Amino acid sequence: MSTRGVWRAAWGMARLLGLAIAAPCVARAQAPAALGAAQAAAIGDSVRAMLAAFNADAAAGRWEAMVGWYDDRPAFRWVENGVVRYRSRDDIRRGLAALPPGLRVETRYTDTEVTALAPGVALLVTAFETTFTGMGPQPFRFGGLLTATVVRRAEGWRFASGHSSSPPPPGSPGDRSR
Repeated sequence: MSTRGVWRAAWGMARLLGLAIAAPCVARAQAPAALGAAQAAAIGDSVRAMLAAFNADAAAGRWEAMVGWYDDRPAFRWVENGVVRYRSRDDIRRGLAALPPGLRVETRYTDTEVTALAPGVALLVTAFETTFTGMGPQPFRFGGLLTATVVRRAEGWRFASGHSSSPPPPGSPGDRSR
């Protein structure tokens, strides 16, 4: 399968998962009205702005500000490479507090797609490449795909749940490129 085919398959699965994850958020509210093109575009723009602000906080090492981008509801989950790593804002806070002083985190997002699922609920899918500097003489880089359900709260857009994954290194046991 081509890279484009893999991306399309991943996007299709992410949309399905995003709808499944977002359904409880929408089900508790009254039935949403159909979104018009202008409203869907506005949601897309504001979610992209949220991602840019999140990225700026990471690049500046504003860890406590980053914690605020994650939803504080009990259903919050963040998955990395198929494993639930964080179940709350406090888990995120502890993870960020464990980062070494002076660490810089820079992420480049590409092929970002935002699908407005309902008023105040969107699916974010983006490829990413992250570089850590300040941990040693050489930067550490990795990349992959991020999917997230984002919800609009009183304080703005928040990650309600998400998943990031990276392909295994070439030649490793999990490498399926052969």
